[in-house]
Amino acid sequence: MFGIEKIEGLKKEIMNEYHKSFMKMAALFNDVLIERKPQGLEPLSGMKEIFERNIKICESAFKEIKMV
Repeated sequence: MFGIEKIEGLKKEIMNEYHKSFMKMAALFNDVLIERKPQGLEPLSGMKEIFERNIKICESAFKEIKMV
């Protein structure tokens, strides 16, 4: 039973992180595409960091799930 609860907790954590990431990306797209502010590549590098962080979160979550 503990294993299932732990997996559900990890699933919620991953979903929350993805939701936060997509909200950040939407804000970046708003700055770049809609408002057309000349910000160079900084917003795009921010998106890359968000994706890389999420990949690491998912990898560690899957490792923990395999241990259960």
